[in-house]
Amino acid sequence: MLTKFIEATNYGQGGINWGKFAVMKFTAEEWAYRSVISPGPLLAPRGWSGDHVFVLDLQTGEGSLFAPHGLARADLQKHKIWVCPLFEPFLEWLYKQDLADITKLPPAVRFTEAEAPSAVAGYRRPGTDEAAPMPQLPKPKKVVKRPLDRLQSTMIDCGMGDPAFCMDRPGVCDACRATCERRTKRRASR
Repeated sequence: MLTKFIEATNYGQGGINWGKFAVMKFTAEEWAYRSVISPGPLLAPRGWSGDHVFVLDLQTGEGSLFAPHGLARADLQKHKIWVCPLFEPFLEWLYKQDLADITKLPPAVRFTEAEAPSAVAGYRRPGTDEAAPMPQLPKPKKVVKRPLDRLQSTMIDCGMGDPAFCMDRPGVCDACRATCERRTKRRASR
């Protein structure tokens, strides 16, 4: 990604905040990248365009892709990222800039206290779908332990078959089953 670091502040203008941002755009090579799973390009079918910019708050470590022609406040509600107090004013400023070549953006932006009111801490917007309840998963059925289930930890150590298969599924591969049954019999006879 093409990256431009931009600092923002309201120091000296009555404010106390200092924002640190990375503004990024996909390169031509990244736009041309073809999916290895699904035929065709990876980015364009997801709805991204050359207009989109990824803005990362370097203080909080959170960011998102933005189409820089909407309302910054609405976009922050949509994405629900944790941001510093200057993120929204910075995003509003960024939306007004020519983003064809982000390397031409200035390295710093100064806001007045009126443009970017000071705050002691960052925030996360509640988002537009906050009222939507989290779907409840069905309760798992009670699993009856069989002798073979007790062998699971032994099977992982046996080095036979695919350990990921044995760990993630109630059944076991034949190689593990035979090896583990032999080990269990030996341990029981001691």
